[in-house]
Amino acid sequence: MRRTLSHIAVFTALLAALSACGPRKIPKDDLEKIYYDMFVLDQYLVGKSEFRRQTDTSLVYEGILEKYGYTTDDYLYSMEQYLRDADRFSKLLGRVAARLTEEAKRVQGEIEFRDWKKKWDKYLPDYDMDSLLNSYVTDSTYLDILSTYTPPEYL
Repeated sequence: MRRTLSHIAVFTALLAALSACGPRKIPKDDLEKIYYDMFVLDQYLVGKSEFRRQTDTSLVYEGILEKYGYTTDDYLYSMEQYLRDADRFSKLLGRVAARLTEEAKRVQGEIEFRDWKKKWDKYLPDYDMDSLLNSYVTDSTYLDILSTYTPPEYL
């Protein structure tokens, strides 16, 4: 009985050691997050001229892969696996693109609202627009109306 248990323990340890060797396939949910972060990093680096040369290498992505607990080998192995089913990979990238589009719309809305507040700050310098909006605007409908209203040019 002891002999059997020791054999099972050794076999389990060998399986664990063998499974730890070699690259792992990154699950699609993690890969979507990784691609999202890669696209955002790409756009950031494109805007920074001092980093443009680095964007041509995959070395800049190692930090993203590490963030999610993966290595470059895991990523390359995963790409090999996912590219075998082009439709599935295309859908994965489509979900990433949809998430990027939603985030861009959200950020654009924040920028437009900030600009709107600046415009009103010019006309009402004695009022704190943040506290004014927080005090009087409780319904999102009013906020929508306010955010689309532009003051007359003669003010």
